Amino acid sequence: MLLVTHDIDEAIYMSDRIVIMTPRPGRIERTIEIELERPRQRNSSSFLRLRSDILEMLHFTGQAVGESLSVQDEEESGKAENWVASSTGCRFPRTS
Repeated sequence: MLLVTHDIDEAIYMSDRIVIMTPRPGRIERTIEIELERPRQRNSSSFLRLRSDILEMLHFTGQAVGESLSVQDEEESGKAENWVASSTGCRFPRTS
């Protein structure tokens, strides 16, 4: 089944996987596997942390430089400092 929503809580609560898309043209930016146990509690710390990470991802969607380099390549080239890791292991471009 496919569910299309703009409600992040609904997406986390109901989905096994969330696809983040870029603004025009709509392309898949990232796919997130939701590994929270069911029934999901919207007030649990893991739910809220995932929600926060997704909100942060959406802020950067369409602005991120491609992640074609491995972490090791980025560290060796000095580009690792351009990324910030979240608590769930996702990496986001540094804004400042």
